[in-house]
Amino acid sequence: MKLAKRLTAMLTAILMLLPVFALTAFAADQTNVPTIFLDGIGSSDLIDAEGNVVFPPQAGNILDAVKGAILPLAGSLLTGDYTACQDELSVAVQSMFDEIQMDENGVSATDVRSAYVRPTAEEIRETVAKTKHDDKTDYIWYSYDWRYDMKTIAAGFHDFIEYVLDATGGRKVNVIAFSMGTAVLMTYLHDYNYKYINNFILLGGAFNGVNSCGHSFSGQISFSGSAFAHFFTGMTGDDFGGRLLDALLVALYDMGIFNGVSDFAVKVVDQTMDYLYENGLAVTFGRMPGLWSLMAPDDYLIAKDKLIEGSGVSDKFVEKIDYYHDTIQANNKTILNKALRKGCNWGIVGKYGFTIPPVTGEPNELGDGVIECKYETFGATVAIAGETLGEDYVQAVNDGHDHLSCDNMVDASTCAYPENTWIIKNSWHDDNFTATLALLDWILAHENAQATVWEEEKYPQFLIYTKSAET
Repeated sequence: MKLAKRLTAMLTAILMLLPVFALTAFAADQTNVPTIFLDGIGSSDLIDAEGNVVFPPQAGNILDAVKGAILPLAGSLLTGDYTACQDELSVAVQSMFDEIQMDENGVSATDVRSAYVRPTAEEIRETVAKTKHDDKTDYIWYSYDWRYDMKTIAAGFHDFIEYVLDATGGRKVNVIAFSMGTAVLMTYLHDYNYKYINNFILLGGAFNGVNSCGHSFSGQISFSGSAFAHFFTGMTGDDFGGRLLDALLVALYDMGIFNGVSDFAVKVVDQTMDYLYENGLAVTFGRMPGLWSLMAPDDYLIAKDKLIEGSGVSDKFVEKIDYYHDTIQANNKTILNKALRKGCNWGIVGKYGFTIPPVTGEPNELGDGVIECKYETFGATVAIAGETLGEDYVQAVNDGHDHLSCDNMVDASTCAYPENTWIIKNSWHDDNFTATLALLDWILAHENAQATVWEEEKYPQFLIYTKSAET
């Protein structure tokens, strides 16, 4: 009888302690949560059914595409009539991207897919195990076919998260969303809630738009000599060769060469843009729903009207692109605020120091060479290239903290989340070096409190890239 009572008491104690063991195991596991790196556009090649790379275009395909346009373009240079070569230019554009075109519903018109291959369950477990013994996090990389709409891509990402959790036996993942991947993550958070998400980072984010895409699709293409000069000067290095090339570029600008190039480009665009849009851009990139997630709200409606008029897309296509802009992008703040209430800690990391491609209606804006800093950071006030915010500039929002960069080029007080936004100077869009990754790991490591720019001197709000950051 005594033995029976003791066994019963022991069993009861074990059953009572099981939840404690489970919580303890989960808490310990959370210190080694798998981290998925949700990559951006073009992070993996697009391949055909035979495995041949069809995007990015190969050198031979590019040469074949432009051969037919060379002589007509040369003739246009002599006559000043660029409409004479627009047929050949539109054919060149379409042939270069023929194999990756989508139909009127935003579905691949050919048997083309992303070359990305999921890691095996064993590889995922090895990555997580390696992280436990290293000083840095090893990421589980995820890519996708960027042509598709965000809802479709987010569904694929949801399947991948469940696959990772099945492989590891875990309950949550961390996510570093990069570039277009930030739009995917925002869609995922809205569509699938926050159940599987521990912490996340929006790095070099396109979730608020990109001028080089939005302006191109809405017909706001523009050129200027200074924009060309700033863009190409920013691409050079800081070694002797880079400084020598910088000096050469400055000399060419002083001689008016860049102004001549921009004047030529303006003439070509003025005469041919409408035709090339309808017969080239609209039927290639215009029918890729994924690219429509890269437009800022101010560009979207203009671009959509232009597309519907010129490309014959279906109502189903419009519904797909509207979903992201009306349901996701318009509610970005709501999605992030809800993430905080659900216990997800997150950070925003943007960059500046380089101008964006010199083809937009707002040349000389600073960003990371691809995306404007103001979009990546959810609203920072940023000086244009070669200037500061001004000697008498006063921080726009007085919240008791200093959010002005030391070079007086960025005011982070106007960001939607100034306390949770880090900004790196002189780091190119996809330059995610060791020091940057260490910052990301530090933000993700926060379990019980939101990381802030005031928490530790090692990671203040404004950081600057140097060569030592690479290793």
